[in-house]
Amino acid sequence: MGVFGYSLAQNQFHFYVLAFIVGIAYITTAQIPMKMLINNWFQEKRGLATSIAVSGISGGGAILSVMISRFIANYGWRSSYRMYALIILVIAIISGFFLIHLKPEDIVMTPYGHKGHDDGKHK
Repeated sequence: MGVFGYSLAQNQFHFYVLAFIVGIAYITTAQIPMKMLINNWFQEKRGLATSIAVSGISGGGAILSVMISRFIANYGWRSSYRMYALIILVIAIISGFFLIHLKPEDIVMTPYGHKGHDDGKHK
């Protein structure tokens, strides 16, 4: 919604308000869930998993940056923001419904590094 709103902005104040909304949305829909998913899916090597996930976000940003630059050059900035919002929506829907599972147990798997059932006694 915030990214699409950029295409409708009429002055600088609109951009500031929308940037705040986009920032909050990014934290609540990308950063926090990413860390939560990593904690659910990894019992070992969580730091490595987090760094790979953050690298993936950066790589996606690099790819989208080139795409959006081309969109702006060919279609103008307002249309580009609308296309960018559509791309984000499609990625979110596909990821949310088909790729992301909150816990590995939801799809009959175990977290990476799972040691089996521990009854609290050490042998």
